[in-house]
Amino acid sequence: MAELQEKTEMKKMKLSNLSKMVAISIIVYSCILVIHGIVVYFLDTEFSIMISDQLVFYNRGVGVLRGDVPYRDFYTHAAPLSPYLWAPIVFISMLFTGNFSTEGLVYDNYLDSPSMMFSSYIFRVFFVFCLILSAVLLYKILEMKGNKKSFWITLCYSVNPYFLYLVSFWGSDECIVPLLIVLPIYLLEKEKYYFASLSLIIGTGLKYFPILLLPLFLIYKKNLRNGIIQILLILLGITASYLPFYLIDSVEFLKQFNYPSDFARNQGLVAFLEYFTNSAFTVILNYVFLAVTISFVGITGLLLFLRKKRWSFEKTIALLLPFLLFFPKIHFSYFVLIFPFIFVMIFRNETFSIIYALIFLGTILGGTAADYILSYDGTNILSYISSWIITVILYVSLISALIHNYLDKNLELTSLGKTTE
Repeated sequence: MAELQEKTEMKKMKLSNLSKMVAISIIVYSCILVIHGIVVYFLDTEFSIMISDQLVFYNRGVGVLRGDVPYRDFYTHAAPLSPYLWAPIVFISMLFTGNFSTEGLVYDNYLDSPSMMFSSYIFRVFFVFCLILSAVLLYKILEMKGNKKSFWITLCYSVNPYFLYLVSFWGSDECIVPLLIVLPIYLLEKEKYYFASLSLIIGTGLKYFPILLLPLFLIYKKNLRNGIIQILLILLGITASYLPFYLIDSVEFLKQFNYPSDFARNQGLVAFLEYFTNSAFTVILNYVFLAVTISFVGITGLLLFLRKKRWSFEKTIALLLPFLLFFPKIHFSYFVLIFPFIFVMIFRNETFSIIYALIFLGTILGGTAADYILSYDGTNILSYISSWIITVILYVSLISALIHNYLDKNLELTSLGKTTE
């Protein structure tokens, strides 16, 4: 009887901590969106801070509401299912404003559209929902593992400064990525393999990043044969969701994978290699980046599979790091891919945690520092040196984190909250 009562009390405490984390997150995001609205209203008369990427999302959603097909009828430099995600949000804004115009907007006339202005905040509320839901799922995973720091990990993760900025002054759709990454892992941890497969197929249709999680099915499935079959089924599902758009207009569909030869901002390793070797790497970039990334993810998945007895869910970061290392741009919004795992690693309270803290701190400055190096005019040597230091630290930290996940023998112990003390 006493044991049952103790379990009931523990369950109540867990629910209380989860509710507390969600409540604090909602309050913080509400405050930041109010601050954003005040800044926009009083300091940004053109509402450029408010718009950012929302105009692109709005036009894609409007295109779907018109009955148009992505790629063929309107420009879609994104995964094929994403316009269908924006359409309901645009329609909700139309219902609230009474403006049902389905004409596309440009930066010269978006102020004339009440539904566009309203939808820019509906988008942000949706992004907040996705981020908090990802924190809830991360909390549940940590609780399943018996991690005693789950409340503080998920609270710091949920309201970290990058997320607050992405939601408010950037309004980036990368805000949905953590949910698309954490959801399949949560379902795999619960051994709901087919739901995990479905979430991965839909997630890859919305943003391409979740496809990097494919090797997880080799690790979570009880034998190699079943894991391979599951992966093949997922690839079949992804192909089935992409194929209609490719068949309708293959040329426009493939354009999204052609990286431009001139990266305007946040240059990555490719731009450095070009700059310092005078070689045109971007000519073959479309093939090399995909081939190198797929190869490294495959090798990483194989190594993790061979060490699956030492598996812990935060090692998923090892599958995502090759993408960040080789992607042509160091844009901080892409690093949300690894944030759920970064915070788990930081809270491990061991020497190597500093590597993950450096990655977290370096993401916001990495792209800017790289830009400064590549456009250096010889005037400010201190800024040039500091930019090199930031860039080198970021890449060394990323590589070190990758190696750490290959070699860390005690990772599965600390991830469970069962520290080696």
